[in-house]
Amino acid sequence: MDRDTFAERFYEAATQTREFAKQFVEERLPDALRFRVLLNQSHDAGPRLDDERLYPEDSSEERATGLRCCTADRVVTELWRGGMVPEWVDLSVIGLVKKKTIIEVRCCGRFTANEARLYHEEAGLPPFHVQSPPLVRGQKDGEKYRLRGQWM
Repeated sequence: MDRDTFAERFYEAATQTREFAKQFVEERLPDALRFRVLLNQSHDAGPRLDDERLYPEDSSEERATGLRCCTADRVVTELWRGGMVPEWVDLSVIGLVKKKTIIEVRCCGRFTANEARLYHEEAGLPPFHVQSPPLVRGQKDGEKYRLRGQWM
């Protein structure tokens, strides 16, 4: 996948994630976005296919700390690796900070250049998948809840 296509899909998925979250949360979600990237979130102990690559260094605390609050451009730079991208990427709003909506970006540890391996084709933005914000215990269907304080 070329970088421009990956970036366009990411920006669209991020916008859809913010819009989707509005039906669940009380807060007004600002258009300005920041991202917390969680790399290597899949279980990849088994053998890999020839067109998949793992990056064990993505599991380090240093990498996690460095990706706690990123711009969209930084996310694209981190996830597009010479034509290889994570096979799946889940996005969900997790909070607000300094008038910015925070979106968590959970990524598969398997990277591929083979677009046939990308998940979430049916949603139209592979490898991206829009998810709801974290649900609150005891939440009743249809009731909105507060996000504040749930991020970091």
